[in-house]
Amino acid sequence: MNELTTTIARARAALNAGEGQKALELARAALDAARSPDALAEQLAESLNLHGDVLLFRSEYAEAMSCFIEALDLWRQLDKSAMVVGCLHSIAQIDMHVGNLAEAAKACSAALTLAAGLDAATQAPLLQRMGMLYARLGDLERAQKFHEEAASYHRMIGDDAALASALNSIGTLYLRSGEENVKNDPVKARQAFLSARNQLETAAEIAKRTTDRHLQGLIAGNIGSVLARLGQLDDALELMHLQLEIVRSAGDRYNESLCLANIGEAMRLAGRPTDALEVVKDALTIAESLNSVMRQRRAHEELSNCFEELGDFRSALFHYKRFDHFKDAVHAEQTERQTHDLQIQVAVNEVRAQAESYRAERDRLEHLNARLHDEAYRDPLTQLSNRRSLDEGLEDAYSRSVRDKTPLAIALADVDHFKLINDRFSHATGDQVLRQISTLLRRALRDRDLVARYGGEEFALVLVGLELDRALMACERLRAAVQGYRWSEIHPDLQVTISIGVTAETSLGSGSAMLEAADHKLYEAKRAGRNRISH
Repeated sequence: MNELTTTIARARAALNAGEGQKALELARAALDAARSPDALAEQLAESLNLHGDVLLFRSEYAEAMSCFIEALDLWRQLDKSAMVVGCLHSIAQIDMHVGNLAEAAKACSAALTLAAGLDAATQAPLLQRMGMLYARLGDLERAQKFHEEAASYHRMIGDDAALASALNSIGTLYLRSGEENVKNDPVKARQAFLSARNQLETAAEIAKRTTDRHLQGLIAGNIGSVLARLGQLDDALELMHLQLEIVRSAGDRYNESLCLANIGEAMRLAGRPTDALEVVKDALTIAESLNSVMRQRRAHEELSNCFEELGDFRSALFHYKRFDHFKDAVHAEQTERQTHDLQIQVAVNEVRAQAESYRAERDRLEHLNARLHDEAYRDPLTQLSNRRSLDEGLEDAYSRSVRDKTPLAIALADVDHFKLINDRFSHATGDQVLRQISTLLRRALRDRDLVARYGGEEFALVLVGLELDRALMACERLRAAVQGYRWSEIHPDLQVTISIGVTAETSLGSGSAMLEAADHKLYEAKRAGRNRISH
């Protein structure tokens, strides 16, 4: 394991342990090392992925998006489908965080299409993400279908934590549906609450088999909310206290305040307003220590309700006024958060636009370079290699032949009486003949052989790894293919043949010397009557 691999592993371990700052420092070091010329493309892609994960954990969305987009390009070039899917999932997650729901849906759909041929462990998180996305869009029915499909995959692969999470999501969808129907259709609402309870209780049983206390507490709190809706307040309180215990053990003071306010509400509804009062006062104390507008407002609202239940209307009015006072503060806080979210969304979209612009410019330059390379090394009429390409390829093939002690044959072919073809049938017909012979050459020879237009109506063949007898067989196939071609398709009176000179004498000292020898053999073939091979 080299140093870069070790750094990546240490950064990933720090991230999994929730040590954000340490993970960030290690991820930066890994990325710096991965950008060195000695690093592999796969190491750079992995380092970008890691850096993106760390930045996402730290809610630095624009920077994370930049990393994932660059990593995505590399994984696509490396043809690593599973990693491409992972990048698209992370991009969708960022888009959801900043409110780019249409972009999130696009990335998720692309990932799901690509993941169709991959394993269940790759597909399941994507299905769950799609469920979350549709829930955000308000399409609860479609959201539920995605979560149910994700749950079936998690069950198949035996991932208890993921299965419990998916079932919890389904349960909260039923809870949300019930809350939306409480006023208009109480019967439908109750059915939804009962379905929510069934899903959440199953999720709770599965979550017990895991070590994820946060997940256990989340599910317990959701069950408590459902039971409170069903009027089972004592049972709801028991679960809410379980959630409170878990939240406290995690040191989550923000949600501890919310749990206490919810417990106070359930106590009041159960006919215990005095007990509720003390609990909600604790919720307010925590909220004030955190200077949280949202949590203070929730505590003052419930304190007002408790005092009203106890007949202390002066105190009830005081807390209601405080509740009302915080309404403007909450609105200001929400506006500030929305502005901040919008700024992040703009930054993320700018990153995406810059990446797309870079990608378009890169593709344009690659296309231009390919065209320039073709112009420099390819004959425009026949699309075969040109003289420059032949000169480089011939010497390279000769050097390898001498070094590896392997055979090499060089052939030079010439179209018989080509000037007469041009004079009798036109230069356009002559060009058609040259293009067709080029096609026959490519068909008759192997991909490893070099075929070039040597000049005018001459073609050079570099036959790698062939001794003279096999080279002669290859040239005979080519000669016969030219003679046997139906040239009448170009012109009724047209007939074409070729003459070929061949040598396999690698002792001549260079590739160019072998080509010169093949040229001499070609003249011998022409003097002997054409449409033949000389060696």
